[in-house]
Order: sequence, then C-alpha cells, then structure tokens
Amino acid sequence: MSNDERIISASSPKDITSLVRILIIIIAIMAATPVMVLPLIVGAMIDTLGVTAKQAGFIVAAELFGSGLAAFLLSMKVHAWNRHKIIYGALTFVVMANFTSIFVGEWQFLVIVRFLAGAGAAMAIATVKAALANTGNPDRSFGLYIFIGLLIGTVAMPGFSHIISDWGLNGAYVLFAILGGGAMLMVHIFPHFRGKKAGSHEGIAQIDYKLAALTLLAILVLYIGKGDIWTYVERIGVSLNIDSSKVGFTLGLSYAVGGMGAFLAIILGSRYGRKIPTISGIIVIFLSAYLLLSSSSYAAYVIATCCFSLAAYFTLPYFFGL
Repeated sequence: MSNDERIISASSPKDITSLVRILIIIIAIMAATPVMVLPLIVGAMIDTLGVTAKQAGFIVAAELFGSGLAAFLLSMKVHAWNRHKIIYGALTFVVMANFTSIFVGEWQFLVIVRFLAGAGAAMAIATVKAALANTGNPDRSFGLYIFIGLLIGTVAMPGFSHIISDWGLNGAYVLFAILGGGAMLMVHIFPHFRGKKAGSHEGIAQIDYKLAALTLLAILVLYIGKGDIWTYVERIGVSLNIDSSKVGFTLGLSYAVGGMGAFLAIILGSRYGRKIPTISGIIVIFLSAYLLLSSSSYAAYVIATCCFSLAAYFTLPYFFGL
C-alpha cells in the first residue's frame, strides 16, 4: 500500500482500533511527562542547580511558553501536513533537548534548551490530539486520553520522586529523553492523517470568532492560575518539612483524585449546563489554593492538593466542551 493510500483526509473521520488509539495516547503522555512531574522538577532545580525559586520559575515559564507557542503555530497547519512526519520531528526535538539539558550548567542557557524541549513536546501532544479529534468517536478518545494520563501520573509522581532523590535532576532528564526515544519507536503506527488544502471550507461549521477568542482566553487564564500553583506544590510541601517521599505520594494521589473529577464531569455531562459546573469548579480551585498556601500540617496539605486537582480536572472538560 502506498503512502497516499494510507493518508486519511481530516474531513472524513475514520475510526482507528482501540490498540492504536491507546498507543498514540501513550506517545503523547511520554512527551508530556516533564509537565506531569513539573513540581518535582522545580524542586530538583533548586536543590541540584542551586537556583532560586524565581529562577526556576523562569525556566519553567520558558518551557511552558515554548509549548504554547509551538501548539499555536502548529494548529494552523496540523490539518494540512502529514502528522506522521510532524510527530517524528517533534519527538526528535524532545530527545535532543532533554539530553542537552544534562550538560547545561547555567540556568540562563537552560531556559533556551527547556524552551525547545517544551516546543517539541507540545507539537507531539497537539498532533496526537488532532488525530484523536479525527476519530469516529472523539469524546471517547479524549476521555480515554485524560483517564490514561491521570492513571500514569498517579504512578509517575512517586516513581520520579525516588529517581530524583537517587539520581538528581540529570536522572530525570535522561529518563525524559529515553521516554521520547521510546515514543519514536511507536510512531510507525501513527495514523497518516493529512487534511484538506488551505482555503477549503467544505463541511466546516461557521464560528463566532469573538466568542471563540474569549473562550480560549478563559482557558489561558485557567491554565496560568493552575500552573502557578501546581509548579510550586512540591516546594510548599518542603516548606512544611514534609518528607520528600510523602510529597511524591501526595502528588501521585492528587492525580488519582483528579481522575475522579474528570469522571464526575463525564457522569454529569451537560445535565446542569456548563455554567454551574464551571463556576463551582473554579470556586473549589480558589478555596483549595487558599488552604494549600495556608497549610500548617501534612493532613491539610494532602486535602488541599487533592481538592485542587479534583476541581481542576472536573472543570477542564467543560472548558474543552466550550
């Protein structure tokens, strides 16, 4: 079969097998691992590189900005380019940037390298999401994506806590590169989607772009707020003199509780519309963030972290629905 025969038009969704669906989701999760364990990485930067919390924040911000910029630029072409080639290139960026991070000592240069790592990861993730959106049942595909991601995150947090404790920040970067390389080995099963040529609007619903822009702005604000807290969750635990293994366990537990939040959103669906669930979730995010920042005990830290994750992952599907 030629490549052209394997290319699927983005305007004609064709379902893929459950195995392929799971494998391409795992590709995205492998690429997203640095963001999943971000609180532990921030702590390792401060402890290993001797940078301040503010400098670590700059490094993280560069990685997230690279992710956002790459995802935005790719969104304009992801339906027109061969996604098989995009994801190969993206994962190559991931592997090279993470290996390079091992040899960078100055935090200013690490800002640049992590920017490139974030860009590569985001391109891989965005390409997978575009492929999932093109399946016959995208709602089920995205539900599976969230569920698998949170399930792996539940195990990854305690695991990375031990890796960083034993091998330091470089151990984490080596593992990120290995995961990127492992994902590359699975790219051959990735669907060869390619969309319509630019300028073709057949079958595309008309969109109110002002409302679309407002919705994207709301998601941006939500992500900034969530990211600001999540980035320093590990440091908050350290400031309370909580053992690193307990902090890692708490972060893993928060992913499991976050999965319950996403599952609750699936059960409720649009029964109460989007306004009530969204506002309720945001209120819980505020309250749990306040409790987290005023915690004085391990119990309060666990409750605040888990409630924060629960509300964030409960709210997110409604924003995506918008």
